[in-house]
Amino acid sequence: QQYPDARVRIVEGLSPAILPMVRDETLDFVLVLRPVGKLESGLRFRPLFQDTLVIAARKGHPLRNEQSLSRLQDAEWLAAGPDWVIPALSRLFSAPGLRAPRSMTHCDSFHSVFALLAATDMIAAMPRRLLMSPFARGVLQQIPIAERMSSNTQGIVTRADALLTPVASAMAKAMTAVAREVARRK
Repeated sequence: QQYPDARVRIVEGLSPAILPMVRDETLDFVLVLRPVGKLESGLRFRPLFQDTLVIAARKGHPLRNEQSLSRLQDAEWLAAGPDWVIPALSRLFSAPGLRAPRSMTHCDSFHSVFALLAATDMIAAMPRRLLMSPFARGVLQQIPIAERMSSNTQGIVTRADALLTPVASAMAKAMTAVAREVARRK
């Protein structure tokens, strides 16, 4: 409303694919999980909120009532996200002394993740907010395991050496306000 003639481009992607687009100025900013390790030089991360990982599966999944990771080891797992997700899932299992799942499919598209989870017996670890999204609501459910799941930080990545344009700044402020509201609703 503030900029009725503005053109907005929304790009879905995982951090490894979209962070270079911020660096090369194709995108003004991105909303991402805090990248693992050190952020590329020239980029700045501003945290917005924490989100806990949950185990998700389709409604009515045969393992929907399991309460332990040990009972989920032999399931077909879907690793949703960048390359560091598979080692993170392995660490999730190794913390209580379990072996990592043998069956793991890596997927780089959130829409494909939702489609695969909804149509198969695969399960995945995902941020709780994704499980509450319109794509997942009524289709996916949380498997209520007893083990403590890690949390991660959601935030905005911008170029470190450039100010956002007035339009991009207004959009980032609006997204920040929504993110804070989402964090408050937890």
